[in-house]
Amino acid sequence: MITPPRLDLHTPAAISPSRYLYPAPALLFVHAMPCAVDQSLAVICYDNALRLLTLEGAEVKLIPVANDYLPSIAGGQLSTVEPSPTEHQIAYLQSRRLVLFDLVTRTHQAYRVINDVDMEQIAMAGAFATQSPLTVIVQVEDTTHYGQDGHVDARLLACELGERGLVQRGALELEQDAEKELDWGAGRGLVVAFKEGYLEVYNASLVPQATHPLGAALRQLFEERRALRLQGLRFHPTRDVVVFAFLEVDRQGTRTYSVFQADFGGGAVAITPVALAEDVGLLRLGSFSPDGQWTFFQVSEGGQTHFFVHRLFATDELPLNLGAFPAPRSAHFARGPLSLIVMDDDLEVVCSFPLPSFPRSPEETDPCPSLS
Repeated sequence: MITPPRLDLHTPAAISPSRYLYPAPALLFVHAMPCAVDQSLAVICYDNALRLLTLEGAEVKLIPVANDYLPSIAGGQLSTVEPSPTEHQIAYLQSRRLVLFDLVTRTHQAYRVINDVDMEQIAMAGAFATQSPLTVIVQVEDTTHYGQDGHVDARLLACELGERGLVQRGALELEQDAEKELDWGAGRGLVVAFKEGYLEVYNASLVPQATHPLGAALRQLFEERRALRLQGLRFHPTRDVVVFAFLEVDRQGTRTYSVFQADFGGGAVAITPVALAEDVGLLRLGSFSPDGQWTFFQVSEGGQTHFFVHRLFATDELPLNLGAFPAPRSAHFARGPLSLIVMDDDLEVVCSFPLPSFPRSPEETDPCPSLS
């Protein structure tokens, strides 16, 4: 059985960050997203504005981008959708719509994922499954039957974006009360979903792909680890690679998680162990770096959130500990130079952890080149 190396949350931080004070009160910031502008995050602010939070020299600058491009920019349930459809765009869900914003032309497109009449439904999270046609998988929370049985329904919607707007191509029911982003992942034309102890692979229209080798490999490992459930799965934007986590032990909130990487290119599936986090609170997977070489995850313990970065294609390297934060608002990779940027509301600081760059393999392409 594949056994990941044990994670030590209390080793000294492997990378010293550059620290910056918040350029404005923490209450101004509503939602942060990665973007292709060097050393920057895109932030939605309470004053109905989109800005760039840019690290420049010894300070953080807030650079105006657009105001009032929607009646309410900062309202509703906000969640980032990745990978970005084009190099200039950011994408996010806002309760019932998907918004694409072009940072160069400063124009936006908005698509209704859920009709205004369906007030009991909210789009909680999303990921792009294909780029051509542009297909987004959206996790929906539905409280229609909450008054009857006390449960919230959850489902996935496959939505294609085109000249006719947004067209729904498929739907898949998840477990009731499913948590945000943990029971599924989408990318590379596929969707992996977990329900009632079973992992299945689907295409971008949510049609089961019963013979796909990734599904068989995930199910076999799930059984070998005697796992309880899936704890998130992320598709690499440009390679047939996924990073995923299992919940293996849950004793009254004290949990054990395992993290793995699977390469399913060429038909065969090669699984590499990443880390085992024991006696912790919650583990969540992060996204991939702009150069495609790194990913990160966060682990909560004792009121602190610990961050780790992992180099994907270095099988003999352990994840690097970046240290702990009391109240992180967000963590995203940035480019120019490559770094992980963490915003913490309690400390009101922005920390930038520099990461080394490595040559890409021949098949690697840049999913989101820098803006000039």
